Amino acid sequence: MRGRLSISRFAALSGLSAKTLRYYDAIGLLRPDTVDETTSYRAYGVAQISSAVCIRRWRELGLPIGEIRQLLQHPEHAQEIFLRHARRLSAEIEDRQQALLHLHHFLQEAPMNY
Repeated sequence: MRGRLSISRFAALSGLSAKTLRYYDAIGLLRPDTVDETTSYRAYGVAQISSAVCIRRWRELGLPIGEIRQLLQHPEHAQEIFLRHARRLSAEIEDRQQALLHLHHFLQEAPMNY
């Protein structure tokens, strides 16, 4: 089974948990090279490590799975997808900053009576 990695070995090399890999298989995001029909053991190819690492990094950036799927299917649209996500993150930051300002305002007011 040269060139094939067990799910635990693949998880260790990619930085994704076995549970996450099973989920990605279930939703069709990252399927193993082979699945044993008898035991259901998954085996991944060494060549899949780079895709798995990219997926992990993109998730760490908060990229939704749907957009990760688009990246994998249409890498030529990467800049558009990343720019859209950057705008979304900027809007979230602005919203959080406004919430923080309001919270500081409440903290400076007299204590609330319940």
